[in-house]
Amino acid sequence: MSQEGQTRAVLIQDTPRWLLEFQKLEKEDLIVLITPVANPVSQDYTDISDPFEPLGRSISSRHAKIAHVPYIQRKGLTSTHVGFIEKCKLIIFCLLPQPDRSLQLQLTDQLFELGDNKPIIVVQICDHLELNSELPLPTVIKAHGYLPPALEAVASLIFAKNGEVLNDSEPVASNLAGTNLKSWTVEQMSEARDMSGIMTLWEECTDGNFPINLETLSALLRRPGYSKHYVVRNSPGGEVLGFCATYLSFIDQNPKKVLASLAAILVRPSYQGQGIGLSLHKYIIEQFRRNPDVTRLQFGSNFPRIFRGLPCTMEKNEKWFQNRGWKLVTKQSGKSQNIFDLVLKFENWSIQNRCQTEDSLLFRRCTHNDMQKVLELVRKSAYTHTQIGWYDQYLSLENGSDVGDIILATEGNNIIATAITYTAKSGTQVALNLPWAAVIGDHVAGMTCVCLAVDNASKMKIEIWKGFLQFCVSEFQRLGLKELFLDAVVDDVDDLLQQGLCEWARFRDMWMDVRANLSIEMN
Repeated sequence: MSQEGQTRAVLIQDTPRWLLEFQKLEKEDLIVLITPVANPVSQDYTDISDPFEPLGRSISSRHAKIAHVPYIQRKGLTSTHVGFIEKCKLIIFCLLPQPDRSLQLQLTDQLFELGDNKPIIVVQICDHLELNSELPLPTVIKAHGYLPPALEAVASLIFAKNGEVLNDSEPVASNLAGTNLKSWTVEQMSEARDMSGIMTLWEECTDGNFPINLETLSALLRRPGYSKHYVVRNSPGGEVLGFCATYLSFIDQNPKKVLASLAAILVRPSYQGQGIGLSLHKYIIEQFRRNPDVTRLQFGSNFPRIFRGLPCTMEKNEKWFQNRGWKLVTKQSGKSQNIFDLVLKFENWSIQNRCQTEDSLLFRRCTHNDMQKVLELVRKSAYTHTQIGWYDQYLSLENGSDVGDIILATEGNNIIATAITYTAKSGTQVALNLPWAAVIGDHVAGMTCVCLAVDNASKMKIEIWKGFLQFCVSEFQRLGLKELFLDAVVDDVDDLLQQGLCEWARFRDMWMDVRANLSIEMN
């Protein structure tokens, strides 16, 4: 295949070095993306979305403040465009192919006149890529059509850092942005038919970092009514090349507020870069968007737990997801938020830690008489996205014989903190939802859903953590267990590491607003 047939996007020229301005953007700077009203590219006749929307999403994943304003070619730029151009820092302007270049020149002349010397990146959509500039413009990128892969390649070129994609001195033939991607057929998974192939895929993609077995993974995926999983094959009935797991769960016990979880997406390493992941991802996002109750989409899952976010062992894929609209959750400090799984070996629980905590604090197992207060505490305090599903885990223990798996921190007559414990052999719903303690070994217990009362417990967080850990060490050592697994820890990680815990896994906390629409409707 010729180079032309392989190329999705190419930088033709950037004489004034305007692309470097994208590396200098401040958070408040506005990018305006101006795209033509164009024929749909989707084969689904009901899909009437703007075909340039993927470009807007890809840009937004790199710089949040963007206005996407379509234009009608025969009308040119209107007062609506003028308003955004006056407010913006940088302009990206897309042109459709035209047999006569006069219309393209007319539009660009109008834009440069309105732009008042602001950097303008012209994206020229072409039926065939040629490495020459047909338009006398300072900065030109050519894209082979306006399918999503081509538009995402354009965004990659625009935001490429020096030496990554762009060449400082020769921004032409060497600056290619990928190959043509095939559109793959996505099928719903059949457990009986596909699990063996999915296990092979899992082992190849995780490099032994998450050594789950077939029985455990099958049980995690088997959630009728709340899960749908999908595969891509190399041929009808052939081997599995790609796999995606998804779950739905209620937010705040509200059936009209649903969290959609993209729990895992895996592609056989030897087939990566051929559009399998893109086909799965596009299909899944479209399915979520068709559900009117889905208000948030997260990468990873809460309960049942496969990954709690994007594993840092797969961090090379982080940019791939960001290019498709995923955002990193950030803390108040502005740093991206990581989620940790931690392990405490009982032999590392120091003498100092074994000392009594605050005299006013007592730690004990829950009884049925406590459950009303426990559920009320959890309901009030489990308000962040990392705690979605906690209430249901506590509720699953309310009426059975395992209510004692809940442990309490009390101050006087008040319950100020709760946690759930489990073992590999306990068989509770919590243990079935959280497989990784058992994966490490039968000698490992788990503690999860550590919930503190909103009012005064936060002042004693570390003391409460110490008390819970001491309680678990004492209780589980008597049962012959040797380690404790803590999942999905967001806060207090540094303090816990100082207590002798070790990091077992780390995840990037990522989410997407499935209702986001960057386009502005034009009359």
